[in-house]
Amino acid sequence: MTTHYDGVLRRQFLLEHVHKGFAAALAVFLPAFSLAAYAGLDIIAAMWVASAVGLALIIAVCTYQQRFSLDTSHQRYRSYLWIAGLRFGKWQPLPAISHIVVKPYSHSHYLSLTDGVPVELGSKATERKWQVLLSVVGKPIGIIAAYLDQEEAIRSAASLSKLLNVEVTK
Repeated sequence: MTTHYDGVLRRQFLLEHVHKGFAAALAVFLPAFSLAAYAGLDIIAAMWVASAVGLALIIAVCTYQQRFSLDTSHQRYRSYLWIAGLRFGKWQPLPAISHIVVKPYSHSHYLSLTDGVPVELGSKATERKWQVLLSVVGKPIGIIAAYLDQEEAIRSAASLSKLLNVEVTK
């Protein structure tokens, strides 16, 4: 019997984040090129080094995911960042779970056209997902295990239900 669950908590909303990766890659290119050239590399080699650094940033932004992991054998869970196969996050003790809830979730993203403006200028995109929530015994707030499409959320809830031996409610 399996005692471990590892799934996607949330995939990035690409329109909100990918442009930041390209901007970061461009912002890092010139300093990386300057450092490589200062280190004594010829211009072509310095361009390759700067391009590799920029590409690494783009890959990091494009592969970024928030994930959720549960280990019942050690009674722990974690929400972590997954970037190009690397995991960043700490394990937490798993509280008693009474049931699992799958419910609709909606969030609006404002894609700003200007930086530093306190008002919401720009395009608005609405993300519609389903939230998988582990209800903690005696607590009004649970543990969010996933924001997924409806079919994926139901599958995720069923896996967690089997693992935790609790029912899924709506």
